[in-house]
Amino acid sequence: MRATATPAKLPAWFEPYTRWRFVGLPREFPGSLVKYPRPPFPHRITLKEYGWVLDEWDRFALWSAWLDSGRKGPRPAGLWLGKVGQPVSPGWAVRTRRLILRYRGGLPTPPPPFPSPPPKPYPDVSLGRNWVCMAQEPEKALWYPARFGVAFTADHAYTRPSLEQVAMHKGRGQRTAAWCDCHSTFPDEAKHLVQLLDLDFVIGEGESAAAFQVALDADLRMAWVNLSALTGAQKDAIRDGKIVTPNEHYLNQDASRAARENWEGLPVPGRLIACYQASGEASTGRYFSFDEYVQLGKWNPSTDSFYDPGASDEDRRGVASS
Repeated sequence: MRATATPAKLPAWFEPYTRWRFVGLPREFPGSLVKYPRPPFPHRITLKEYGWVLDEWDRFALWSAWLDSGRKGPRPAGLWLGKVGQPVSPGWAVRTRRLILRYRGGLPTPPPPFPSPPPKPYPDVSLGRNWVCMAQEPEKALWYPARFGVAFTADHAYTRPSLEQVAMHKGRGQRTAAWCDCHSTFPDEAKHLVQLLDLDFVIGEGESAAAFQVALDADLRMAWVNLSALTGAQKDAIRDGKIVTPNEHYLNQDASRAARENWEGLPVPGRLIACYQASGEASTGRYFSFDEYVQLGKWNPSTDSFYDPGASDEDRRGVASS
């Protein structure tokens, strides 16, 4: 996903979109969507705008959660800073925060007619732990130990593994899947690859709300997602256990995301990390080695997954031996 730095002067549509996202959409604020509907403009947010908007929303969610905690602990890293490095809170964030507080306190909750049901059990998300996502060089999937499931791309632009290689993975007891990005390669193509290679199931992707909706509509069991891009209703589907969603944590696109990681209390099985050279995708992009993820504490060998394309052999060996 492409990204760029937040502009010094925010466009006029940003604050109305932010109010829609944080006040209009959440189902905890009944009636708010009538007052804060999705704005009719702009007709289309560009990919570069999409990146900085999500980063600003990440900062706002982290800042708001810190305020909700009663400012427990130091102010989180990665939030807004002034020209000389002092902590600041932009006006749009303060105004949006006031609206959230107004809706929290201004709408009395009627007593339930019946006793509240017991909380739902935490969904089983073990399916989403320890995967390797393959595209180029599918034969290198054999470098990874048996605890890693292997997902082969359904994109026709890439070489497919042989039936013999898939049989080797199955002989080692590995899970196998076909994955699709749900915006240029779709679940039907991935399902065809599952049949062709005798794989186990299909994994989708949700780098945008539209792509994730494709995965939901196809009743996929799992999708790699960017949580900050999803709608409230889509997050409810994750919370309800309808789909398992490891969260993409691509520090190669922006290393500052490490300080803003926020799973919003959702049942996330782990991260999907990537090392490839991302300078063509974002102004903050670069190659980010596997060792750097480990040093930052952003790799859990028991749960996290690895995006193999563009990784170095040293990265692959690091993952395999972790």
